[in-house]
Amino acid sequence: MKTIVLVLVVVHIVRSAIVCDTEYKCKEKVALNRMKCCKVCPNAIHTKNENSLYQFYEYLEKDPNGMSSVGEVTDRAVQDFRKKQKLKYEALKAQNPKLNPSLKKELTMCPHPYVDDFKLPCCMPCVGEYPNESELKKRDGFENKKQPVNGFNQRPQGPMLVAGEFEAPLDVPCCASGSSCCRWCPDMICPRLEMTKVFIEELYWSLCSGADESHRRQVQAQLVENSMMNKLVEDGMFWDPRT
Repeated sequence: MKTIVLVLVVVHIVRSAIVCDTEYKCKEKVALNRMKCCKVCPNAIHTKNENSLYQFYEYLEKDPNGMSSVGEVTDRAVQDFRKKQKLKYEALKAQNPKLNPSLKKELTMCPHPYVDDFKLPCCMPCVGEYPNESELKKRDGFENKKQPVNGFNQRPQGPMLVAGEFEAPLDVPCCASGSSCCRWCPDMICPRLEMTKVFIEELYWSLCSGADESHRRQVQAQLVENSMMNKLVEDGMFWDPRT
């Protein structure tokens, strides 16, 4: 009985997330575990003048023109949002006349994007080329000179994939773009950025320049330790602390 209730709760949470989804269906990707790695695009780095919803600017340097601030939601804005949601339902019903009428209420009760507590997951760039020693020596003032260790829980490790927006691989979105459904986070990006073949200074100054190096190393070490413990548990070589 408990299992059935738990399954129903999970299904309800996933359904709610998909019904009240973002423009690029990011909640659906997260709920159904469909997130993929991305590429760092020098010509489309997405650190300024971006949509400030879903905690996109939590770690990035704040825009001096206020573009990174989330505005206050007015009653008029909420009403307009409800109308758009009703129109969305009508469009869906036109495509499928047998659509459940309860969906209309669910859509209109979705939170306005400005007050939605959904957080975009941190970007996980795909693995790129390793820089050579001469390229590393040019980076005076940047702390990490060793390959960051990311453990065994399938997180990409080492240098990041850097490629233009319209360069191969074309099926991989630019990190922090709308379709990537992710945001820049220092703990996942900064150690790898400094080991990447093409160093992206704009990203460094927007995301990493103000980071506490000792804190960053501490977090990275904890991630590695957690990954190693999870690997031991999965291999049956250690007791599971979660049980």
